[in-house]
Amino acid sequence: MFNYLNDNIIKTTLSIIFFILIVLIINNEIVGKIIWWFPDLFGDLKTPIKWLECHNNGLNYYNDKAAFTECSKREFNYGKIFLETPYLKSFELFYIEILPYLLIFFSIFFIVKIIPINNFISLSILTLAIFNPSTFLLFSGANIDLLIFLLLILTTFNRIYFINWFIYFYLTFVKVYPVVLFLGIFFENKNRNIVKILIIYFLLFLISLIYLYFNFSEYVYFLNNLSGAKAGYHFLFSLNTFAKIFKYLLNLNYIFLLLITYLIFFYLVIYVYKRMSLELNKIKFVNNNFYNLEFKLFITSSFLSILCYVFFSNFFHREIFLIGMIPFILKLNETFKIYQFRYFISLILIKLIFSYFYSYVNVNDGIQYVNNQRIFSNLFIIVMLMKGLIDYLLMILVSALSLYCTKIFFENFKYKILKLI
Repeated sequence: MFNYLNDNIIKTTLSIIFFILIVLIINNEIVGKIIWWFPDLFGDLKTPIKWLECHNNGLNYYNDKAAFTECSKREFNYGKIFLETPYLKSFELFYIEILPYLLIFFSIFFIVKIIPINNFISLSILTLAIFNPSTFLLFSGANIDLLIFLLLILTTFNRIYFINWFIYFYLTFVKVYPVVLFLGIFFENKNRNIVKILIIYFLLFLISLIYLYFNFSEYVYFLNNLSGAKAGYHFLFSLNTFAKIFKYLLNLNYIFLLLITYLIFFYLVIYVYKRMSLELNKIKFVNNNFYNLEFKLFITSSFLSILCYVFFSNFFHREIFLIGMIPFILKLNETFKIYQFRYFISLILIKLIFSYFYSYVNVNDGIQYVNNQRIFSNLFIIVMLMKGLIDYLLMILVSALSLYCTKIFFENFKYKILKLI
């Protein structure tokens, strides 16, 4: 019944329709009911463009921070390599008015392309993944995470490998966490032997060390200022959610709460991994399909999501990276009818639907101050706890499956190495 929707022409048409609807939504103030809405769209893109303009005008952030910040109206918080991005003043209209819409369109196009529509559930997940408060927030701001997400998918399709390596290198030295994308080298080419893979990694590591050697002080400064744009209590996607809540409610030590949160998380990941392994070992579900699109997308998207979730206080627009895992989960659920994948699908749907209520409360539940102390309503705390619990359970499943997939891949990898010896 749904197979006709997987036709390339139908999917392209669907992408165009979704794009038009998204543009109408983010340009309408009604979206302000569920996200922070600003009439001046694409602010998260306009600031980096301004940084490039100021740098192009001869201002050096590291030599004269005050003058650069006066020009850009905001402190520079990307890696130094970003300032080497080509900039032309004559293209300013393109950067501000056209580029963000291109990023949005191609992001939607690739989301529609990679997610198969085999039934009502997969169609619902596809639609909710695009029409979601987290994506509204990302699209309306045109944050760099939108570019990273798009390039993540593009590099999965691209077969001109040195372009992929350049993208991995560039994004890593702009924002650090895209270093995970280098994992894609393992899955680029099934005909590439182990020696070539190790040589590629060694050369890229050497180039990275040389680049860091010549820009060491700038990246020390960058790493010391990574926390400048972290999320607080609103629109949060992070493992530290529970620590934040219980610090607020019980006034306990934040570091102690973080330690407890992390220990429980990693314990549950190992527990679920062991239970999952018992089932998955029986069916050998991955077989040797390490180089298909779904597996490659899952590995890079899952590890990127895990890294962000565990180590950063993210605004929840970074949940877009979870979308890259969906094709693999849907494929496994379609092929192997076991309960772990049903839980996965159910949690994804619950998360996508609940995000509307969560976002509405985030925007419309006012904050009060008593003796200069921020006071949240009981409703806000309850909704935040529920969102945190859904994320916690989902990321435990994601981490356990990622761990299992990594294990079986490197068992295969080790076998190839032993054959060479």
